[in-house]
Amino acid sequence: MGTPLQATMAKTESDSFDSNIKEGNIYKISDFTVTRPKHSFNAVSAPCTITISRRTKFTELHMAEDKIPLYYFDFTDFEQLQPRTKNNFILTDIIALVTSVSKITKIYVSNNPEQVPKRNIELKNTRGFTLTVTLWGNCASCVDDSLIGLKTQPILILTSTTVSEFNGKNTIATSSASKAYLDLDIPMVAEMKAHFQESVEPVAELELHQRPQLSPTEQENINRVNIEQLLAIDHKKSPGTIYSCVAQIKNIDCSQGCYKLLMNAEDDTGRTSFLAFGDVVEKLLGVTVARLTVSGKKDKYVLPEPIQNRLLNQTAVFTITPIIKGLEHGHLSFRVIACRIMDQAATSNVNLSLPPPPKTNSQHEKQITADQAPPSSPTMSQIPQDLFPEESPAKKIKTE
Repeated sequence: MGTPLQATMAKTESDSFDSNIKEGNIYKISDFTVTRPKHSFNAVSAPCTITISRRTKFTELHMAEDKIPLYYFDFTDFEQLQPRTKNNFILTDIIALVTSVSKITKIYVSNNPEQVPKRNIELKNTRGFTLTVTLWGNCASCVDDSLIGLKTQPILILTSTTVSEFNGKNTIATSSASKAYLDLDIPMVAEMKAHFQESVEPVAELELHQRPQLSPTEQENINRVNIEQLLAIDHKKSPGTIYSCVAQIKNIDCSQGCYKLLMNAEDDTGRTSFLAFGDVVEKLLGVTVARLTVSGKKDKYVLPEPIQNRLLNQTAVFTITPIIKGLEHGHLSFRVIACRIMDQAATSNVNLSLPPPPKTNSQHEKQITADQAPPSSPTMSQIPQDLFPEESPAKKIKTE
C-alpha cells in the first residue's frame, strides 16, 4: 500500500472537477501546489498536502485497479479516543458493530434558519466497549430506519469524525468530510463480522431525547424584556430560561481574546453586559476567529477598527440566558445564544479591510516539495472551518 496524501480545493472550483473525475478511477495529477498540512482537522497524517486549482490537470490512467487500493482507513480504538478530545489535528476513523439506532430528528444548529438532520447510533468494538455517535446532515441518512430490528447487526465504518467528551464519556460526531460504509467488502470488516458471528441480538431502537426547540425567529421574540426588567428578575428561580432583549452595543471588550467578547449594551431603561463565545462571535464579527489570529494584528486583544466601527452603537436583538456558574457565586451575567444587528445593511457586504495573512519569508517556504515539508505537529490546534454540517451543502456519503 502506498502513502496516503490529502488534497484540497476551494469550494468555488469544485464544480469544474465534479464532472471530470470519478471515485475509483486512477489519474495522473499534475500542476498542483504542495503546502504544509493544516493546523487541525486533517483527513490523514502526512508531512504535506496538495492544493488543486483550475490549472491542475487530471489524466486518467487505464491500469489494474488493484495496484492502488480504493479505500484507506486509519482506525482508532475506542480506548485511544480520549487524547483526541483536546487535539483535532487529525480527524478520526472508526470501525465497530452497530448495536442500536435512533430515528432521524431535525434540530436548529448554530442559529441556522434551516433545521439539520440528526441521528444517534451506538457502536460496540471487539473488546465490548461502547460508543455513542452523532450523525449530522446527509450522514444521518446513511444508516436508515430499516436497520432497527435487523437480526444481523452490521459493521459500520465512519471516516473523518471529530471527538469530544460529554458527561465524562467520549463521543464522536460526523463532519462535512465524513463518509460512511456499512458491511464494506474488505478483510477487516470480514474479521470483525466473524468475531461477532455468535451474536444473535437484533439492532435495537435508540431513544433520542431531544428538547423542544425554537426557530431563530421564535428565539428573537421569546420572553422579550428590556434591561431594567431583565435585571429585576430572580434568575435563581429559573436559571435556564431564555430571554430576548433589544439594546445598543456601547462597548466591546475582548481582553480575553477575540473568541470571547464582553459587550456592554444599553437601552432606555438601563445598562448591562452580555458575554458571547465561539460561533456566535464569528457570526457577529463577520469573520472567523482563526482569520483574525493570522491577520497580522498588532494586538490580538483588540478588535480591528473596521469591525469596531461596524458594531459600536448598533442596535441588536440579543437572545440570552443567565450564566449558571455566575448565579452560584452571586454574580449576574448573561451568555449570548444569538445576536442579530437590526440594521441588516450594517452587516452585509462589508469590507472588513483586514490585512492578509502574513506571508512566508520566501517563495521557497510558500511552495515546498514533499521531502522538504516538516513533520506534522499534533500539538497545533485551530478553530474548525467548513466542518459544521449545517455549512456543508455538498457532503458525499457512500453506503456499501
